[in-house]
Amino acid sequence: MLQQMFNVNWLAVLVSAIGFMVVGFVWYTALAGPWSSYTGWTREKIAKLPQNEMITSYVLAFLTALVTSFVLANFLKLLPGQDVGSALIGAVVLWLGFNLAPAVSSFAFEHRPWGLLPIITGNTLVSMLLAGVILSLWK
Repeated sequence: MLQQMFNVNWLAVLVSAIGFMVVGFVWYTALAGPWSSYTGWTREKIAKLPQNEMITSYVLAFLTALVTSFVLANFLKLLPGQDVGSALIGAVVLWLGFNLAPAVSSFAFEHRPWGLLPIITGNTLVSMLLAGVILSLWK
């Protein structure tokens, strides 16, 4: 079973992870104003962070994108349909169960502003949809 799990198109997984980073860059650039309002993180505050903290953040973001792409690739292998439509549905199902649902629970207990929820989880949804397309087309 472990051998089957690692039998994925690693180049497609890598490209999907890069896609996560690109989507995140575009997403948070477009939504910088609302995100900043909800979190209190301004460009000036971010610019004052030590360089190694920013590098660590980007490295961790890329590693988690790799893991998510790897898990999605394995999940898609289990679906009866191996087309783009099935991949999109699979990505949405995983997003609902493993991103949106726990995020709602966390937001409720942490008393975070609800307007931040679609910004954070929407980024993951779009990234997973893109990854689903990449992984389904590039087997």
